[in-house]
Amino acid sequence: MPRVMVLFCPPSRARLEAPASDWLVLGKEASLPARLEERLGRPPRALGGLLNEEARRLKGPFLELTARLGKGADAASWWAGTLPGKAWDASDLFLLCCYLGVSWRLAAGGGSLTVVVEDPWLLCQLEEALAGSPSARVDAPRTLVPMRLQPLLLGLARRLKWASRTAWGRLRQEACWRGRPGGPRMEGVLIYSHLTARSLQGEEGWEDPFLPGLDKELSEDGVPSARLVYSDSTGFEPQLARRKAAVLPAILWASWGGFFDALAALPPSLPPRADLSGLPVGRLLEREWWHDFSRAGRCAYRLFLDCVRALLAEGRFRAVVMPWEAQPQERMLVLAAKAAGVRSVGYQHTTVPEFQLPFFSTEREYLESPLPDVLLTSGEQPARVLREAGFPAGRLKVGGTRRYAHLLKDGAPPALPPNGNVLIVLPIDPFHARHLTAALERAYPRGLPGGEFLLRPHPSGPEDVRRTRLRARLAEGPMSEALAACGVVVFTGSTAGLDALAAGRPVLRYRPERLLDVEPTDMFPDGEIPTASDADLRERLEGLRKAPPEGAPEALRSRLRQVFSRLDRAAWRGAVLG
Repeated sequence: MPRVMVLFCPPSRARLEAPASDWLVLGKEASLPARLEERLGRPPRALGGLLNEEARRLKGPFLELTARLGKGADAASWWAGTLPGKAWDASDLFLLCCYLGVSWRLAAGGGSLTVVVEDPWLLCQLEEALAGSPSARVDAPRTLVPMRLQPLLLGLARRLKWASRTAWGRLRQEACWRGRPGGPRMEGVLIYSHLTARSLQGEEGWEDPFLPGLDKELSEDGVPSARLVYSDSTGFEPQLARRKAAVLPAILWASWGGFFDALAALPPSLPPRADLSGLPVGRLLEREWWHDFSRAGRCAYRLFLDCVRALLAEGRFRAVVMPWEAQPQERMLVLAAKAAGVRSVGYQHTTVPEFQLPFFSTEREYLESPLPDVLLTSGEQPARVLREAGFPAGRLKVGGTRRYAHLLKDGAPPALPPNGNVLIVLPIDPFHARHLTAALERAYPRGLPGGEFLLRPHPSGPEDVRRTRLRARLAEGPMSEALAACGVVVFTGSTAGLDALAAGRPVLRYRPERLLDVEPTDMFPDGEIPTASDADLRERLEGLRKAPPEGAPEALRSRLRQVFSRLDRAAWRGAVLG
């Protein structure tokens, strides 16, 4: 009898009977363990910190693997993809590799265990990895043809949708613009930032949460600037046209040749066999290729590159400034700036968590990848992390924070009256949001005693996270009002905990055990920011409600000043103007 049995996840399958051994789930769906527990009659075994331990072990080999796969590839084609981006919110490849490693280790250990796997590609990869283990049995699907057909059809449909939306957006922007685009005539600075509905205030205003005040500072120095809008940002054409003196929609520089080249862009081929720290990952790489193909993002990134190249070829700009998270559109900006001989400046505006892999590469890949000429960091701590990871030290400069200057106010935060309510701040990522609400549903099936939960969804998050069985009231007004109405703040996957601490509220950080720990506050240990898992969420939360700490510890405030230092305008001026 096999000691470890690996099964596919749909609970409707008849072969998933109540196991005689422990069982656990490896997958992102938040509700799956509860559904299986109802059917199997016993709770799952806790993963604890096993997943993140495996992630720490595989991080270096994974970076080596991605660097090796991209060696010699066309830069624009490679860096427009999901694989080199390594972003947890765009690709599950690293998470699946960690699931693979956890399963392999469990199979090599003692005891009996049933592992329920959510992803069929992972199941097939496990069948190959555990083929030589007499103690394991894998219930793998007979064929992966449906798993190839689905992304094929999705990719074709999404590309056609992207093509029609982009072409219509171009035509609408031209109709609204009526004349030559504005912006500086020469020697200006091009500022790129993420456009959302919140960015456009009033008739002419522009709210930039990432690079606030930069355009004003440049104007004071006598340097003209213009804002670059991503070519895939559609639906804002009339608002942008009203700001034509200082806004440049990249789509206006699109050519039909570039449009059709972008539409036809395919992911680079990947080898059918590869290994990661001794584990076969060829199936997972094929899954990633199909995942990349199923998205229209590659088309959008390639068109953006074509647009920015045409814009910078006009010779009107001396520098391009952008928020830097090493996302594909930022890589495209760097490639375009390099081709035009224009200075590129990135701004690391948030934090650099351990598993925020886009920030990390091998030392060789750092030297060969599209990086800004100067990367301004928000503080000394992220600069040190990147330097130690191999980021070229000569390109790093501490510029201080623009986005989180409010966290550095002198003096104690204002005293807020205590109450029994708990504010739940959801992150933009839907999976982390669902895991938090599901964990609270399990911990508080009858609601919050002595108070109520206040649920604050992310403004750019999905609508479905609001539809939770948790007994909670929505809190969608200003953050200050939500903080005033609560006694404790629970958060995950965001910097909302730091905002709450700055406002004088005790916080509890939640870490889901089946997802990678991409918590932006991971540089603050549990002694500085209390942390809970699925197993002790209610215990830790009730402890904070009964005995909240008096203010943030000095160690946290000191570390915060290392993560976010005060703005150094001289450093910014030197980086942008050279």
